[in-house]
Amino acid sequence: MVFDLPKILSPDGFYDHQTPFDSGKVWHAQTPFELVHIDLCSINKPLLVDIMYIMTFIDDFSRFIWIYLLINKSRVIERFKEF
Repeated sequence: MVFDLPKILSPDGFYDHQTPFDSGKVWHAQTPFELVHIDLCSINKPLLVDIMYIMTFIDDFSRFIWIYLLINKSRVIERFKEF
């Protein structure tokens, strides 16, 4: 937790804040693989046998997740094509 951060005021003197997304207007995929979310995460300390990256693919329709463990970033394109 971070303490003692300065309060930032907007030009009109009110605290700056963002309004939440309108959950009724969020778009979701209607069929499998219509929208796939991809993420690449680095690991500070190797997990298993020098695994340094985790690449995830999440199907927006089914919420099914594929996980690839990578030794280095040069494998990203190869795994993307495999997927």
